[in-house]
Amino acid sequence: YKYKLVGVTVHTGSAEAGHYYSYIKDRKTGDWNEFNDSWIKPFDPKDMDKECFGGKKPGNSSNSWSSDWGDNQERIKNGYILVYERPAFLKPEHNVVPTTTTTTATATTTTRTEEKKQEPTQKKQDEGDNKDASLEEAKMQDKGKTKSGNNLGVRVDPGLSVDESSLNFINREKKKEEKKEEEEKKEALVNVLDFTDIDPVKIMAQEIKTDIVNNNIEFMRDRQVFNPAYFKFVFDVVRVAPVPPFKEYDDTGKENIGLSVIQLATKVCFQYIARTADKQVIFNKFVAYLKWLFENNVPACKWLLYSLSEKRKLVSDYMLKTREVPVMRGFGELLVHAFKTLKPFEEQSLDKVETITRTVKTKKGEDKKVEEEVGVTATTRMVETLIALIELAPKYWFRFSYFFNVFRDFAILGPLQRTLLVRRHLIEKLGDLYLGNRSPYAKDTPNKQYQQMGSRMYPPKFDSLVQTLSLLICSCHTPSTRTRLTAIRQQKELTDNERKELIKFPQTSILYKNANNEDDLLEMSSKDEKLPHAKEFYLEMISQAHRSKDILHALSDIMCHWSFEDAKYSDDVVRIIIDGIDSSGPEFVITYLHIMEHFIGINDSYQNHRLEQLHGKDVGVLSAITTYRLHHQPFSFTCMRHVIEIMLKNETYRNFMLQKRNEWKWWDSWLDSYINRRYGSTSDVSPDKKKLFDAYLQLLTSNNIEPIRNVQREEPKHLGGEGGYSMYDTRVPSSFPEDHEPGQTDDIYESDEEAPTRLNAGQQGVTGPQGHGTRHQGDALEAVQSSEHPLAREEVPEHGPAGNGKNKDCKKMFKFLRNIVSHTLSMYVHIRYAHTNNLDGETDANLDDV
Repeated sequence: YKYKLVGVTVHTGSAEAGHYYSYIKDRKTGDWNEFNDSWIKPFDPKDMDKECFGGKKPGNSSNSWSSDWGDNQERIKNGYILVYERPAFLKPEHNVVPTTTTTTATATTTTRTEEKKQEPTQKKQDEGDNKDASLEEAKMQDKGKTKSGNNLGVRVDPGLSVDESSLNFINREKKKEEKKEEEEKKEALVNVLDFTDIDPVKIMAQEIKTDIVNNNIEFMRDRQVFNPAYFKFVFDVVRVAPVPPFKEYDDTGKENIGLSVIQLATKVCFQYIARTADKQVIFNKFVAYLKWLFENNVPACKWLLYSLSEKRKLVSDYMLKTREVPVMRGFGELLVHAFKTLKPFEEQSLDKVETITRTVKTKKGEDKKVEEEVGVTATTRMVETLIALIELAPKYWFRFSYFFNVFRDFAILGPLQRTLLVRRHLIEKLGDLYLGNRSPYAKDTPNKQYQQMGSRMYPPKFDSLVQTLSLLICSCHTPSTRTRLTAIRQQKELTDNERKELIKFPQTSILYKNANNEDDLLEMSSKDEKLPHAKEFYLEMISQAHRSKDILHALSDIMCHWSFEDAKYSDDVVRIIIDGIDSSGPEFVITYLHIMEHFIGINDSYQNHRLEQLHGKDVGVLSAITTYRLHHQPFSFTCMRHVIEIMLKNETYRNFMLQKRNEWKWWDSWLDSYINRRYGSTSDVSPDKKKLFDAYLQLLTSNNIEPIRNVQREEPKHLGGEGGYSMYDTRVPSSFPEDHEPGQTDDIYESDEEAPTRLNAGQQGVTGPQGHGTRHQGDALEAVQSSEHPLAREEVPEHGPAGNGKNKDCKKMFKFLRNIVSHTLSMYVHIRYAHTNNLDGETDANLDDV
């Protein structure tokens, strides 16, 4: 049969994400159109290869640098489903041997049948038949012309008259036509329309009839059952059913008439309503009512958890595999609600186990009985079922956040619940899933294949997983807290009150009361301890903390918990913060500053050590702000704003920063220029920035510090004028105070000895945040700053023109002269940089004469 293409469904995108649309041919006009959501437009089938064939893009014949890149590009549009149409129905041939014809006819038919079998294709057979018919007709015509002018073209037998010959010819032709009609009747197709007057039931097989009837009944039933109106009716029936409260744990031998109603309502909700298309409103109402029912019936909660723990596939369907968010959320909330209801009855027995015998299927399909230990309580069995499903979670990464919400909410219930999770090695299991092949446990299982989760466009949501890890890690001892607590408890001469005063835990600790009614933390296994010591764990969390506040808070809690009284771990965290601040832009640096805010708030013996490391002269927060203040003003302002907010909230940090006032004195004038004069008028200033600057001034005033403000000055025309680049314009804020003296540097220091030799970021040749820094031509400045240069020396001759005991005046003169030269060279660097990077790309050759 012949088929013609009439439609193509196209997928554009990748295996992780994409979009579907179609090209369809009009049956009447033959025109092609593109149907893409609500957009319909004509389509030229000549472009079918470009739009539907995928593959690589054709190479570019040009010699440009982009040609190689274009050759390697994959086309993201691929035909996904092809729709064909058969233009005509060709009659099939039936090789039936007739039984009522003569021997000659039978032989002829058999011969023809064999010939047909030998023919390879229908096309060759048709061509052969047409050719034979043409030759036969030509022969008949030739014979007719050669015999005595007979108009009928009949061969005349010399022994017969003309009338007899004509009659014989007519009889032969009639027999041929009858034979032909008889063959056509036997080879004709059965027309179904001929049976329209017959009852189809009489000729239909009983099995087919039964299937059709059952399918119609099922269709009509589903049409009536899976209907919002019907489910509303069921919901009303359930609500009026008598369900008295039953608060006892054991209902053996007692009448619990509400249990059957709850069981029926639960099955209707998740077996029927959950599979309905239009279920949003009625499903949420059902779940809310089920929560109330389970809250008032403790045995119903036991029934729910026990039955679901035996149906692992059902739990995975509702928590991982389904694509319906309301179903996943509602099912998880119902589980947590059952955990809460059973908490006062089962939490003391969560660790108890019993041995049961299960029947499992082997690979050969045989039944095998195995013994295993399971929890005694319904809560423990359900948690074990959920933990066993963790290995399936990576496959359904797009929707597993609601699955891990159950673990997080269960851990929040109390210390005994967290103890159960820790003893079931949940830290190891979640950490291994979270880091994948970069997990510290990957070395223990070299043959394990890790599922790739997410993509750059659609990253997986690990918020609830990381929150669960944070809850469990902060509930356990760190190496430092364990050692410290053991040492204190061994001092028998201490009284109970003295021991309580010495025992200190991190502020992030989630404590519980031990058997001696003392505050304590859980014990973490050696395998679980590998995760908090893995650097990849923190780098992964930081990369996701940029877009998730929940992960950011969880990360900060873990770092603060493990840094308590641990110098080595604290040093590692300091390096992570400093490296992150130095390599981030204004958008991402907030993450590291938020971590620093919690990190410096740890109240232990190493608190001052952490502050000094984070605010060093050469490296640290203050150094980064100072380095990038000219060429990366948004970055410096973001860091300043967060540091000021920390000073306003944390008294310890405020006192520490006031001791380092000389290192951030220049903030006063810089912030004044950046906030108040950057926009030309005070009305254009952002309210948040204005509020921050007012709070900053209030902070200084409350600590008896006089703010240093800028002085308005006229723009030097030779430095830029209108549209030119000026060292003092709003793009590079001036930092000269009101009491500025000629030759004074823009960094404000109490004495010249305290002033650093750096004049700006360009002189150091540093690279700014995220590679935005620039290197200036600072050779001349380095020469001035060199200790061998006369202007850089502090020694002043005692004799000569500056002698007569006036060494102080002479020293001031040298400082004054040195500062003038420094500023002149700094202006030269900025002018040269501006001219070097102008639009024309030309450099003024006379700049070296400035």
